[in-house]
Amino acid sequence: MKKERTVAKAFSNEEKLKIRKDLLDCAEELISRQGVQKTTVDEIVEACHIAKGSFYTFYKTKELLFWDVILRWHEELEKNMFVAMQGVTEITPENLTEFIFQAYMMCFNCGLAAVLANGDIEYLIRKLPSEVVDEHIAHEDDRLIKMLMQLPQFNEFDADLFSSAFRGIFLMLPYKKQIGPRFEEVLKLCIRGVVSQMFRPGDSQKTGGGRKNGSAGQETGDAHKNRSAK
Repeated sequence: MKKERTVAKAFSNEEKLKIRKDLLDCAEELISRQGVQKTTVDEIVEACHIAKGSFYTFYKTKELLFWDVILRWHEELEKNMFVAMQGVTEITPENLTEFIFQAYMMCFNCGLAAVLANGDIEYLIRKLPSEVVDEHIAHEDDRLIKMLMQLPQFNEFDADLFSSAFRGIFLMLPYKKQIGPRFEEVLKLCIRGVVSQMFRPGDSQKTGGGRKNGSAGQETGDAHKNRSAK
C-alpha cells in the first residue's frame, strides 16, 4: 500500500503570524520547563495544535525555533535596559553598572538562565549553521554599541574590546552556583570594573587591537562599522 504523504496546509498571512507567535510561546514554555535537548517537535506541534508537517513551513529544524526564542529573550532584556537608561538625564558609571546588572539578573526570571546553565546554548551552537550564530553575535555587538553611543566619550572606545568584555561577563551566569552565595556581588563587581574603564579619560581605552569609533567629525551611524587594520 502506498504511503500517503502529509502536505502542509496553506496559511494566510494573518494565520502565519499567529502560528509563529504560538510556536515561540509554546517552545519557550517547554524549554523553560525541560530544556532544549529534551523538547521534541512532536511536543511543540501538540501544544500549538498544528500538524507536524506545518511546523516545517515555519522552521527547518527545532533548533532554529529555539534560537529564535533565545533571541526574543535577549531583545526583551535589552529593551528593558534601554527604557531604563532613557529615564535618566545623565549616564554615570554607577547607573550604567546598575542598568547592566539588572538586565543580566532578569535572565533568572525567564528561561534563559536555565538554558545557559544546562549546556543548551553550547548544544544549539553545535547544531546551528555557523552563519546564524555569527549573525547573532554581530547583531548583539551592534545593539551594545547603540547603547554605548549614548555616552559622551563613545568615540574613544575600543568597541570590540568592551563588547567582548560584556559578553564574557554574561557567560558567568550559568556558574551562579559554583561562584557561591555572593554571586550577585561578584557579578556587579565585574560589570563595574569594565564600566569604570569606559569612563577613564584620555588614552586609557585605546588599546590598539580593536575597533575605534572615529573622530568627532565622523558620522556615528558609520562609526561602529570601521575596523582598524592593525
